[in-house]
Amino acid sequence: MSYCVQSDIELEFGATNVGEWADIDNDASAPTKAARIAEAILVADEEIDEILRLTQFRLAATQADGSGTPKTINRLARVIAGLWLYEARGAVDYTRDGSPKHGHWWRREWADKYLEQLRSGERKLDALVGI
Repeated sequence: MSYCVQSDIELEFGATNVGEWADIDNDASAPTKAARIAEAILVADEEIDEILRLTQFRLAATQADGSGTPKTINRLARVIAGLWLYEARGAVDYTRDGSPKHGHWWRREWADKYLEQLRSGERKLDALVGI
C-alpha cells in the first residue's frame, strides 16, 4: 500500500511543479513522467518503512481504526516523494551564505526530524501496533 498518490504530491507542491520535476529529460514524455512519479512514491514509502521497522507500528502504517494511512504519514510521503523529483535536477538554489540548499530544504529538514521522532518514540502515531 502506498502512503500517498500523485494528487497528494501535487497538493503539496503544485501540479505544474510536479509535472516539470518529473520531466527529467525535458521532452514531455508522459510515460517517463508517470514512471518517475511512481518511483518517487516507492522511494518515499520505503524511506518511511525503514523507520517504522524500528518502531512498534505495523507496516504499512494504518490508522488505529483501520481506515487508512494516518495523515502525518501521508504528508511525510508526499513531501519525500516531491523532494525526490525536485532534487533530481541538482542544487539550483543557494542560501544567502552561498550554500547549495534549495528553497524546499526546510521540508526535508521537517521530514527527517519527524522520522527521527517516530524512530525514537518521541512521537506516537494513532496507528495499528504490533506485527
